[in-house]
Amino acid sequence: MDKTIISCSKDGAPCYPGQLEVSKYTCSPRSSPIAGDQSSIKTQGEINGPLSPGIEGPLPHHSLADSALAADSLPAAVMQSHQKGCGKTSTDSYYTQLPSSSASGVNLDGQPEPKSAKEEKKDGNKEDSRPIYTSVLPKMISKGQLILEVQENFNGLVEIEKECIKIHKQLRHSHTALSKEHWNALTGLHRTLLQIHHDFYLASSHPLAIKRVRELASEHNMPLRLWEHSIHPYLELLRCRLPCSYEYMVSYLHLAYDMMILLLESVPKFKKVWREALGHLANYGMIVEQPNHGDWVVWTRVARHWYQLAADKVPDSGRIQRYIAKLAGPDILRQLFYYTKSLVCVEPFAKSWEDLLLLFNSILKERPPQKQQRQTPIYQHTLEYFFSARGIIFKRLSILSFFQNALDFFTTLPQYIGHVGSEFRQQGVYISSLNIAALLINKSPLTTSLTKAFNLSQDSGLNSARAYWSNCTSIPSPASILSSIPSSFDVNFATLPLSSRLPFQSSAYLCMHTFSLLLHQIGNQNVLPAIHVYLAFIYTLSLAPKAMHILEPIIPFKEIITFLNTLACQNISMSRLARDNFSISELRDKDHYFPEDLSMRGQVWARLYFPKNCSKGRKITENEHNINLLRAKRCLWLGLQIGYMGRWFAYCAETRCFILTDLALQLESNLERTRFFHTISEVISEAEDNSLAPALKSLFLEPESEEDSLTLALRSLFLEDTHPPRPDYDELRYARQQVARGAVCE
Repeated sequence: MDKTIISCSKDGAPCYPGQLEVSKYTCSPRSSPIAGDQSSIKTQGEINGPLSPGIEGPLPHHSLADSALAADSLPAAVMQSHQKGCGKTSTDSYYTQLPSSSASGVNLDGQPEPKSAKEEKKDGNKEDSRPIYTSVLPKMISKGQLILEVQENFNGLVEIEKECIKIHKQLRHSHTALSKEHWNALTGLHRTLLQIHHDFYLASSHPLAIKRVRELASEHNMPLRLWEHSIHPYLELLRCRLPCSYEYMVSYLHLAYDMMILLLESVPKFKKVWREALGHLANYGMIVEQPNHGDWVVWTRVARHWYQLAADKVPDSGRIQRYIAKLAGPDILRQLFYYTKSLVCVEPFAKSWEDLLLLFNSILKERPPQKQQRQTPIYQHTLEYFFSARGIIFKRLSILSFFQNALDFFTTLPQYIGHVGSEFRQQGVYISSLNIAALLINKSPLTTSLTKAFNLSQDSGLNSARAYWSNCTSIPSPASILSSIPSSFDVNFATLPLSSRLPFQSSAYLCMHTFSLLLHQIGNQNVLPAIHVYLAFIYTLSLAPKAMHILEPIIPFKEIITFLNTLACQNISMSRLARDNFSISELRDKDHYFPEDLSMRGQVWARLYFPKNCSKGRKITENEHNINLLRAKRCLWLGLQIGYMGRWFAYCAETRCFILTDLALQLESNLERTRFFHTISEVISEAEDNSLAPALKSLFLEPESEEDSLTLALRSLFLEDTHPPRPDYDELRYARQQVARGAVCE
């Protein structure tokens, strides 16, 4: 075989030997699906979305000396022509089909569509140049021949890999324009590397291969090397030279995508890597297309599909959760959920913190003004209040502004739940998970203690937790934070000392009071998923005593047993659930799991809830008729498990009811949360009056000079009609006070 080696000139532009058969390895460039309108293609600084979705960090080069199959020369042939057709895989679906290329005359393989009869007659003698990925191994092969085949493929792969690394290094900072021949040669080189990778996997995973050969792909990290040296650097080179490289980039994207689909089916051992790589390829497809238009929408759908599959199989990886978050827009709640989950995964991804702060910047900046908000029902701004409250505490902004938005969120939440109906099933899970995650990523000493407590409890089990609580008689005395509340909106969380409990306690109050409001939605099946998440969290707290001691004083145990008692009235066999040896696997992984299980899996606290290797089972969809009954059973099982600790409440088989313990009653009497919100509501009202008083006074006085912008804004706000000033604001203020007093919860 002619060695497919491309050298580079001094100026960085690739040159190739005259005897090289470039056509053997090139693939026809695909024409633009937007009919030549390349003016809309965005440059690197304008691209919306992740520019480099590849695997983080450089991959060290693996030398030939590390392999028992090393040789001094390339094989005589790397890839021969195969039979026509690349074979469509069963993986093709609504989610995995690439953008249609019929308008551009190119099929999904990045090659021209079949020509008309007239054109085919004219070119009838031309050789088909479509890349074919099929087995090169004969049906009957000896072990010696198989080892030789693997040896040749590996040596050829490493040699061409070296050339690719050399070319990428020389072209990385070069701005010299590349000719069509140069692009064709580069594409041919990378396609050859793809083909050799495929042959290597095929040979090394052959049934006759010895164990040493079968382990070569894992030993030399071949899946990552495929991405790092054959796909990702070349796509980056093409991206940096857009729009001139558009046709070649789209063509190579389809080529690499087809190869990954084939590897997903033929080499399932590395399916986790292939799924993530397919998501990355679709992400690059979004980069080359015009945002919010046909092909871009298709690429986005494909990327979400593969990333979600990868996350379901590797829930502990925060990096994949971050990829999903970047594609979750414009659903802000979903974005916040995946960013925070990325930070509380078993393998957290620290870069998500910066993305989270950027998202909160846009949320707080784009919030509608009060004048616009009062023109719509107040419950339509429920999520905005929630986003603002979370953004303020994450960014360490005004303390009173946080509580103002939190109280407005509490005020409008019951109406909002009734308004959105079944949509709240998923939204409630996101809100609950986000509230819990905020407790674990809030930068305070209590957050550190909470995280350590969950990590330490991995080695202990249910029996040790029960033994601890049976011997524990201490009653926590919650430290009051009422004295830490400022009287002005100008005081920020950032001004507090690092040892202050206020940031963590404020976040915990928002978390648990939301739980309390959900528990008051008795009979509303749409809140069951969110309550399931909260009960699972409290169950894991009971398994981590040090963590439970931190949050125990503010958990609404009274509302919990009231809600559980309403569930117990349904046609559910409590005696079966109450068996001490009844396992949650009988409810979950043996037969089914719920959508919210996928949301919880992978988070550091959820390891105490889910058994290891719990990915088996059938996912229940929300439209199945018995899902509410199954979910109610799960909630009751969690209630029973918490009750078995013997500290907060217990289940009475005779009365079929949950009852509070004396300790829980004492905790309820000492509960500061309700009094706290009542006090903070009055403080906010007084602070609002004080901040508006100077401006209101100037409205009815002749200004000595030209009116400033604040005066003009307030004048238009109050004097634009004959209605009383800001009637909906007064309504919201009154409702806020009622929620603080617990009147809405009655």
